[in-house]
Amino acid sequence: MNRREFLGAAALAATATAIGKEGAGVSATQTPVNTFPVLNGSEFKGMEGAFVPIFTPYTKDDKINGDMVGKQVERLLKAGVKGFYVGGGTGEHVLLSLAERKYLAEAAISAVNGRAKVIIHVGCTYTEDSVRLAKHAEKAGADWIATLGPLVFGQNFDASYYHYSRIAGASGLPLMIYCWYRDLVPDRERKFYEIPNLKGLKYTGRDFWSVQEMWATTRTS
Repeated sequence: MNRREFLGAAALAATATAIGKEGAGVSATQTPVNTFPVLNGSEFKGMEGAFVPIFTPYTKDDKINGDMVGKQVERLLKAGVKGFYVGGGTGEHVLLSLAERKYLAEAAISAVNGRAKVIIHVGCTYTEDSVRLAKHAEKAGADWIATLGPLVFGQNFDASYYHYSRIAGASGLPLMIYCWYRDLVPDRERKFYEIPNLKGLKYTGRDFWSVQEMWATTRTS
């Protein structure tokens, strides 16, 4: 399957719920693996409204079409979009090289030019690749970064915590993790908020009771 064929099948049917928490501490049961930035709550300013994923367009010679990225951005801004999710499932991240993902991030951020928020998805199978993309996203001017959990193979909680901690500590940007069609267990997921700059959870699924419980407890704990 080539990229264009994959693009036709890569529609993202997502219900995204951002769950933010302004204050967090480091768990006594976890060993910090990074020096984390200190965020003061201003990262949530401008995060209200519709955020949409963009697809990754290509030229006829199978190169990312930066001009078409810009056209997507302009059309969506005119429609009233307040933010963009770049390089996720709809953006075909699993089929892109690191260099292509960096170029896509740069093209989108340049096209937006401060007129909306930009969330760059940096999730990779290899944690250190995610770290590299997180550092690049900050340098390129992203507002937030986001990531799936460790991909392909099943992981336990400690492995996921390490994965998120490494990514979170790689930049001064707020991090949003992505719970994609798996069980949302509030007592478990809540522990991720011990990572100081992990500030949101993007959720695709149907368990809205657990979403409400997460929202209530992370705002009051």
